[in-house]
Amino acid sequence: MKIGFLGVGAIAEAMIIGLCTAGKFEGEVILSPRSVSRSNALASRFANVEVASTNQELVDRCDLLFLAVLPDQFQACMSELDFRSEMKLVSLVAGFSVGEIAELASPATSVWRIIPLPPVEHGLGAIPLYPRDAEIEKLLSSIGDVVHIKDEKEFLAFTTASSMMATFFEFASSVASWMESRGVGREQAAVYSSSTFQALARLAGDAPPESFHELADECLTAGGLNEQVLFELRDAGWFGQIDNRLDRIAARLEKWAEEMARAKEAGRE
Repeated sequence: MKIGFLGVGAIAEAMIIGLCTAGKFEGEVILSPRSVSRSNALASRFANVEVASTNQELVDRCDLLFLAVLPDQFQACMSELDFRSEMKLVSLVAGFSVGEIAELASPATSVWRIIPLPPVEHGLGAIPLYPRDAEIEKLLSSIGDVVHIKDEKEFLAFTTASSMMATFFEFASSVASWMESRGVGREQAAVYSSSTFQALARLAGDAPPESFHELADECLTAGGLNEQVLFELRDAGWFGQIDNRLDRIAARLEKWAEEMARAKEAGRE
């Protein structure tokens, strides 16, 4: 199978590295000539990766094409290309439904959506997939844990949840910075914070979802340090703020989809 990437940004780069290292993918990987320096660097690093001379050459040569163009460039980019009916298209582009992508890629009708995150470079993390497909799942499961999505309304919730990445890193950074302010060396503080959160995430990953609160309770001792921090944050409404921020992100994505739909309808009139 020949796979291609239309657009080679940071996430696409992480996928390509993950596929060629952790995923041990040995088939041809063809990149669009966009992001020239990044594409050429990947082609130099991996023997099975090459850069097409044009986007159309890329489309003509690959069997499965990952769409990784920026949302505001997506429609214009797709309109310049001729797709084949038998192609499989996997979109990383936020805001475009499976039906909308299929319309832009006609006569190609086999379309999926995914949300890969940077850890796929190391074969780690969840990869939401909609709809299901055995071949695509097999490929993606080599670089992460595939999560099946039942519909695009649920897909929106996963897109929203992915907005917590930067907050997680800021949280870990805040802990390390506080330790440093108390005289701990910068490297020691960073290692302690990152290793602790990595280990805790591993425990959460191995636990059934209904036990998340139980994991928190297991860390508590009556009158202890963990209890004090958790209860004080709860009393301050800290966790409610997470819900509120995710609601705001979801509303923003919904509004964006509505605006694009209206623009699309206006273009038809």
